[in-house]
Amino acid sequence: MRKYIFLILALILIIIFLFFGCEKSPLPAPEGSTLIIKADPAVVPPEGISNITVFGTEKNGTPLRDGVEIFFGSTLGRVEPQSTTIKDGKAEAVFYAGTTPGTAVIQAMARGGSEVTINVTISSDYEPASIVITASPANLPWQGGKVKLTITVFNENGFPVSGVPLTITTDCGSLASGGSLKVTNANGQVTDTLTVGQNPGDQREITVEATNGKITGSCKIIQEPNPGA
Repeated sequence: MRKYIFLILALILIIIFLFFGCEKSPLPAPEGSTLIIKADPAVVPPEGISNITVFGTEKNGTPLRDGVEIFFGSTLGRVEPQSTTIKDGKAEAVFYAGTTPGTAVIQAMARGGSEVTINVTISSDYEPASIVITASPANLPWQGGKVKLTITVFNENGFPVSGVPLTITTDCGSLASGGSLKVTNANGQVTDTLTVGQNPGDQREITVEATNGKITGSCKIIQEPNPGA
């Protein structure tokens, strides 16, 4: 009986080994492969964010195969994740600027392959000073509807600021962003959509806010009263 128990345990261990052993490990880059790196945006304020994308191609010009591991680093701030794998010919990460102005050199290196770098400028001139939200339309019928929100961040000189992380909230309805962090583009803007249901009573004022933790902007949307209330 004991012999059979040992055999069963051995079989279980073999099955576990085969199951986990079949999981794919990160791959090295094939010889002759090349990388291209992009940062969007290339200029951010202190504590700003830039999206980093690495595109890989093999020697014959085809996209780098899925599973090739890419490592990231930076001379300022940090990049997350520090390593990831190629999928559909690209790998993505996020650069988080620190509080120190300067030029961050972002490095990306394929396992066993080439290395590329790109500069992201952390500029105090891009320090956000105000947030403006425009709503279209700014008035809704009592039945409800959708409102397009355009949020623009400006510095103290009135120029738009890219790379600013924003959290958007509302006291009525739901946002397409779902409260997740959004980052201003090269025009200093992000967009979102507010969906509002029927108004059950009197005219109501809906407030939408956007904040980056230091400054906040807001706008008001008016919804008509329910005529049957």
